[in-house]
Amino acid sequence: LLAAIAVAGHVSGGHFNPAVTLGAFLDGRIDAMGAVGYVVAQVVGAVLASALILVISDQEHVAATRNLPGISEGGAFLVEVVLTAIFVAVILTITKKAPNQAIYVIALTLLVIHVTGIPLSGSSVNPARSLGPAIVAFDFTSIWIYLTAPFSGAAVGWGIFRVFSPEELPAR
Repeated sequence: LLAAIAVAGHVSGGHFNPAVTLGAFLDGRIDAMGAVGYVVAQVVGAVLASALILVISDQEHVAATRNLPGISEGGAFLVEVVLTAIFVAVILTITKKAPNQAIYVIALTLLVIHVTGIPLSGSSVNPARSLGPAIVAFDFTSIWIYLTAPFSGAAVGWGIFRVFSPEELPAR
């Protein structure tokens, strides 16, 4: 993520994750059409990345990149909501209050989220990242977790950001 933000963050504002895009939309930083465009690009990018893994390797390696829960599905759902809420709250805060530090704070936060979440939920916090390998591997085991929990977490994360940063929302 750090490399992606460094290379292309200035182009997209660092939108590589539909859950983060939802947080930016809820905060009035982007409009609905922009959000839809980002999400489509994010999913296409994830599918293409998984297809590239298939081209250079095989189906087994693509399947190995899927997110799968290490605990119950309900538990994994809750972990994904909490971790995504933290991630989105951090992103919304740092990009507003200290944007020059965002590249490092966001990347380090994601690192901690993955170290914490991988054994529990598979640590997606990014619906596109989970959907890409599922589509290419044609294996949708537990995908509902990774297509719902991050969006719920994004809404919670936006709410947390707003509680600690109650200034007026931008006009839509």
